[in-house]
Amino acid sequence: MAKSRANGNKDYVNNNYNANVVDAVGVPILPIVKTFSARGLDSIKWGYDRNGLIVETGWSAKIDLYRTINDTSQPVSARVQAIDTRVITLVSDAKTYMAAYQAYADAQKEIDELYAMIPHIFSLGLSQASDKTAGAFSLVPGIFLTGVKLLAKSQKPDDYKVIMQQLQKKLIHLESEVGALGILKSSLTGEYAKFDKVVSDAGRSANIATNNWLWIGIGLLVLFILIKRKQA
Repeated sequence: MAKSRANGNKDYVNNNYNANVVDAVGVPILPIVKTFSARGLDSIKWGYDRNGLIVETGWSAKIDLYRTINDTSQPVSARVQAIDTRVITLVSDAKTYMAAYQAYADAQKEIDELYAMIPHIFSLGLSQASDKTAGAFSLVPGIFLTGVKLLAKSQKPDDYKVIMQQLQKKLIHLESEVGALGILKSSLTGEYAKFDKVVSDAGRSANIATNNWLWIGIGLLVLFILIKRKQA
């Protein structure tokens, strides 16, 4: 049952608003407690949790997904599907954060340094871009991977440096999260089991070969003894 709250004039699901659910990195998923619209990027509203950290707009859906992802009693197929869905929403939000970071940056160097810290998310964003000429973030008008359109200082909020730090922190966390999800998915889909089987089969083959040579050696020894006896 949804309950209307004053913050942001939105409806929040009670059990999600008070949930105790962690993400793939083990960090609690907290709801938004305040929002504001960044001047110069009016279509983007940043939400912050009680610790002052940026929260994805789909935080409630994220909690629902992690309920399935973290539940070892769930079918593997359900957990893998939830992981795939989470990665899609993660990349979608990351594109928005990266585009805003690009706009707030004072120089290309700041952007390059950020991308170097989030190679996995950045590569996922590039692979999903439909317009290659517009770069990874073509969904945000006017913001491009190359020839970045930097906002004038007069267009940026007074605390834009703080916002940049928050965006960077959030993106680095998302990079860790998507990496942890990849490891979990690999374990669930049997990649590790397949690897173990290959190693086990190789060891079994080596043992069989060793045993064959052992029997051949014993046979030769018996033959040598018989020949010696005849000669005697």
